[in-house]
Amino acid sequence: MQLNFRLSLTSFFQVHPEQTIRLFEIISEWAQNTTGRILDAFCGIGAISLWLGQSGSQVVGIEELPQAVLDARASAKKNGIDSCVFIEGKVEEHIRKFKGQDIKIIILDPPRKGCSEKVIKAVSEIRPKKVIYISCNPSTLARDLTRLKNYSIKDIIVVDLFPQTQHVEVAVLLTLNNS
Repeated sequence: MQLNFRLSLTSFFQVHPEQTIRLFEIISEWAQNTTGRILDAFCGIGAISLWLGQSGSQVVGIEELPQAVLDARASAKKNGIDSCVFIEGKVEEHIRKFKGQDIKIIILDPPRKGCSEKVIKAVSEIRPKKVIYISCNPSTLARDLTRLKNYSIKDIIVVDLFPQTQHVEVAVLLTLNNS
């Protein structure tokens, strides 16, 4: 699968294309056979949303940076993907709107500081069947995973997006506990 992205000067994009594709393929595998919508929190330029959307998944991306949202929308149009919608604003302000809707997966890809308590609480209220958490900061990842009490870790994969440095990207698949 091939996508073309519009990237503005202030946009963030992973710099290691082969490993980025590997990360996206892992996320796709975890999201496979999902009926219902996917919520991509902290979506940036919509790279993960569009990767999933190109195979028909219905994805809603939330991003705070206006230019990144414009880039995501332009990339969706450029690639002919109409199954993705992008909302501009803070995740904390928009995520609760999805409570009671058909959200089967929430993807969390927060900045290094991790997720706020408000986001973690909203995820617990929405109760998606799966949470996919992408993190570049192991300490905030560990903190946030302990706060997602209704979920169990099913898989963890480390992707080396920055070879020859101590930095890694960690992808974690969590599933809702039967209660």
